[in-house]
Amino acid sequence: MRGGIRAIGGILLLGVLSGAAAGCGDDPGTATTTGTGGRGGQGGQGGDAGQGGQGGGQGGEGGQGGAGGSSVVCGDGVVEGDEGCDDDNTADADGCSAQCSTEEGWSCSGEPSKCVSSCGDGLIVGAEACDDGNTADADGCSAQCSIEAGWSCSGEPSTCATGCGDGLIAGTEACDDGNTVDADGCSAACALESGWDCAGTPTVCTDLDECALNTDNCHANATCTNTPGSFACACDMGYAGDGVTCMEVDECVLGTANCDANATCMNTPGSFTCACNMGYVGDGVLCMDVDECALNTDNCHASATCTNLPGSFTCACDMGYAGDGIVCTDLDECALDTDNCHANAKCSNTPGSFTCACNMGYAGNGVMCTDVDECTVGTDDCDPNAACANQPGSFSCACKQGFTGNGKTCTSVCGDGLVVAGEGCDDAGTTSGDGCSATCQVELGYGCTGAPSVCAPLCGDGILLGGEKCDDGDAMGGDGCSALCKVEPYFRCKGTPSTCTRIKIAYAPSTSDSASYRSAIAAITGGTVTYVDPRSSTPSLATLNTYDCVHTWVNEAYANATTFGNNLGDFVDAGGNVVLGVFSTYTSNISLAGKIMTAPYSPVVSPTGDNRYAASSYSGNGTTFLHSGVSAYASTYRDILILQGAGIIDGTYVDGEIAQAYRPDFKVVYSNGTGHPGMLGTGDWARLVANGCAVGFLQ
Repeated sequence: MRGGIRAIGGILLLGVLSGAAAGCGDDPGTATTTGTGGRGGQGGQGGDAGQGGQGGGQGGEGGQGGAGGSSVVCGDGVVEGDEGCDDDNTADADGCSAQCSTEEGWSCSGEPSKCVSSCGDGLIVGAEACDDGNTADADGCSAQCSIEAGWSCSGEPSTCATGCGDGLIAGTEACDDGNTVDADGCSAACALESGWDCAGTPTVCTDLDECALNTDNCHANATCTNTPGSFACACDMGYAGDGVTCMEVDECVLGTANCDANATCMNTPGSFTCACNMGYVGDGVLCMDVDECALNTDNCHASATCTNLPGSFTCACDMGYAGDGIVCTDLDECALDTDNCHANAKCSNTPGSFTCACNMGYAGNGVMCTDVDECTVGTDDCDPNAACANQPGSFSCACKQGFTGNGKTCTSVCGDGLVVAGEGCDDAGTTSGDGCSATCQVELGYGCTGAPSVCAPLCGDGILLGGEKCDDGDAMGGDGCSALCKVEPYFRCKGTPSTCTRIKIAYAPSTSDSASYRSAIAAITGGTVTYVDPRSSTPSLATLNTYDCVHTWVNEAYANATTFGNNLGDFVDAGGNVVLGVFSTYTSNISLAGKIMTAPYSPVVSPTGDNRYAASSYSGNGTTFLHSGVSAYASTYRDILILQGAGIIDGTYVDGEIAQAYRPDFKVVYSNGTGHPGMLGTGDWARLVANGCAVGFLQ
């Protein structure tokens, strides 16, 4: 803030001098250099400014200021005194100079001063890119003093010129294609060249095809060729001139035609033609003698031969025809007997000739014919199962042995014992189910060999047939079904393909269990032996059917001996095995009853219903699997037995009592004694039970 006293509108303002401010007036005043200045006096009329207070220390009161005195500061934003402007700063080149005078090329107004450049005054100041001394557009420097597109400007005032080749059309440029190359439609001076059509910015010029636009001046008999920006004219062949003017050339007169010596030349507009003279043929450039025979302009018969002569021809009938060559008739060599066909051939007349064809059953060219052996060459129609016999010109067929028919159709005779084509077997019968069917085909699951055929089931194919006890789909033993399709000991096989498992035995005596005895039996069979107590309740058929074999003998009363016996009979009917033991026939006291004890089932019966109660040993005369692996056994408790029904004995005791007996199918076995502990039996009783349970599945 400035110091000193200002008078505005007759009001005195007291200013505070800060720092080292100096007073202004017509005469130099005295400024205080340090301390605070004193209060100025009242202004007088037109006099010099009053002197300031004492310097140094505290300032005293100032003297009276003279009338009309002032103090101006540039840069305070207030235009006063002789300031032309004050833009609140003391920088140059912004329109208002450091001395607050308006700079050249600017105009300033307002407080603080706002300065703008004066476009059109020829001076480049501020943001002006150019100033050409006017405010007109389209002369390179716009009304806002900016350089217009396509121009370059320099100097003060600015001089502007267009930039030809920059792709912008400006000033006097008629085009600008982005280059300064001639002969592309837009010249190096950006002027339009003739023969082009130019448009756009940058300018794109397209050659005008005067030939296509028909703006050329070529002659009607000339060819117009377009060139960049122009065209060229050249007279057509047969005409001469500069292309704008063309005249016709007479090649015949000038001798430039290429007609044959035997042709006539005829001039045509722009060309010529050549025509062969009479008696010659060709294109006029090359002429040859006319061959009427070759051109088919003769009048010879179709079956005659034409011979060309200079300027003429002759006709002669072909071989096989007769006449003057213009008229010819066919000769029938077959009717005239002038042919050379074989005696076993047929002659057929053809136009001008004849053909010979050997009769059926003969082969050759018709002139030579030989008998065909149809049997050898395979042209007979005998059945494959017939014998072919050749005959002169023919053959005969007879069915072979084992077949019947007319020789051309033969069918096999099934049941004659001969295996022929179409038959898989022939067992001299026509009954199915024996391996060879009624149509002599091998039945499923069988193999047949020989003639007459002998058929047997195929072991290992998984199909269970008569003669096989099992077939598990392989030919290996040790899995329950042997390599011969027999059930192996202590197995039971079911189904097809067979599934074989170790036998499961229900040990069901009417007495208490013996785990050691069951274990001894199981050690032999490899299967399970389960104790079933028939004393407290009767095992149902459903329960029994969960086992493969039931072994029972009597010591105490059954819950129901008859029901149990009936269930055992039904169990056998369902495919199970039963081994009956001692006291089962002891009817004088406690015994087993029901269906199982009847003649169709039990192989023995007791005539007395009693027991021997005396020890005896096995005599060693058993022959079946029941005694397989059995060396010796003995028993004290033995029933008095005789056979019943179809029962069979297998082994006796030394005293003559039946030791083992069986039904013919081994489904029911009677083992007279027991190895149960406490029942006075010794020896191989466990194996006798194991064998008795297994043997019914081996048959």
